[in-house]
Amino acid sequence: MKQVVDDQKKDNKKGIDDEITIRLSYDITSPWSYLALAVLKRYKSIWNFDLVLNPIWLGGVVSLAKSVPPFKIPNKCKLMAEELPLMAMFFGVEYHPIKTFPVNTLKVMRLLRVIRIYKPEKLDACTDRLFKATFVDKISPGDFDIIVKALSSNQASSSFSNVRPSKSEKAVIFNESELKNLMAKAESDENKVGLKEDTEKLVNQEFCFGFPWIQVFVRNRNSNSGDKDNEEQVRKLSIFGSDRFEFLANWLGKKWYGPNPQIEPLFSETSNKIHESKL
Repeated sequence: MKQVVDDQKKDNKKGIDDEITIRLSYDITSPWSYLALAVLKRYKSIWNFDLVLNPIWLGGVVSLAKSVPPFKIPNKCKLMAEELPLMAMFFGVEYHPIKTFPVNTLKVMRLLRVIRIYKPEKLDACTDRLFKATFVDKISPGDFDIIVKALSSNQASSSFSNVRPSKSEKAVIFNESELKNLMAKAESDENKVGLKEDTEKLVNQEFCFGFPWIQVFVRNRNSNSGDKDNEEQVRKLSIFGSDRFEFLANWLGKKWYGPNPQIEPLFSETSNKIHESKL
């Protein structure tokens, strides 16, 4: 861990003129998004970037992009079922598969969009809490009335850390009145149209076809241009999946310490034995 801190100081000094923003588009039904978010949270301070969460309904993306979801490819579905528990162990997160798949998360993602707009400071905690409800507490994200209760109950927000959750992480995110108000906004015509437009932009203009969709923007702070979005001044990269972080580190000129830089070894003897037992 000391090596990580030392390297972090050197990298941050070297890249002091770079302003890095990483935007994660995700759906809480996506286990690969769950893994990707874990890594991005761990590397946020190490790589010194701003993390922007962009909740989008995966069903809309798949339909608009004409993608074939993994569960419709039998061999791929079988491999994923075997691989995900191993990947979760490798990434250092707790994981239990969704019992019935696919599930419709449209109402949940509409709610997260409303939270992003009206309560942006709580989007991070809400996303963590809903991922935890889905992949740790085994609550189907399709059971909207049940899963939203996670946002108004006392429980740990995140399963991404090896540290015991703080009191703030266990706190109620919204009281019942606040949550009811947000749920009403989520089902408004304005929000429904807004989510549809967000999806169309992500697919048609930014070429997304599945989740996690990771967009990276690097801008030099010393640029003479006053326009932050000037194409010539901003380097951009789009990544699909949760298995390209080593490549991303190289592209950013940063160091990669594995999916969980706080622990070693990265792949335990236990997980190796599990892998060998499947051969």
